[in-house]
Amino acid sequence: MIDQDQLKIDSAFGHRMVTITASPAVIRGSGQATVGGKKVCIAGDESKVNLNATYTAPGFANSGVGVVTIVGLDASQLAPGCTSGAALITRGGAGAKFNALLTVTTPASNPTPPGGADPATPGMGTGEFAAQQDFANAGSP
Repeated sequence: MIDQDQLKIDSAFGHRMVTITASPAVIRGSGQATVGGKKVCIAGDESKVNLNATYTAPGFANSGVGVVTIVGLDASQLAPGCTSGAALITRGGAGAKFNALLTVTTPASNPTPPGGADPATPGMGTGEFAAQQDFANAGSP
């Protein structure tokens, strides 16, 4: 993975359906090495991803707002034998997904009356990397 590679965030986060409003949703690379003039992504770069999002929840008329972050990579998405300041992040094996977290900043709600709001508890989801190049590989294909 390299700087500005896109992220595909799955829409289901528990009972919530999430839409990423950041366009495009990307990861920033900070590795020492470059591919095509762009820095490679290394372990730790995923934790810097913060994507603004809206969400809907069953039973609530008004959408909520939150931030999606990457909280864990699949083991196949790291190439510990290939480093550039830290292990390289790869696309991972077939079907590899990273874990993502939705942190609610404004809960989905109903107009008053009857009112009410979606609990502001975090929700877990998944996503994957979409590489913009395929001529340089490290670790899993």
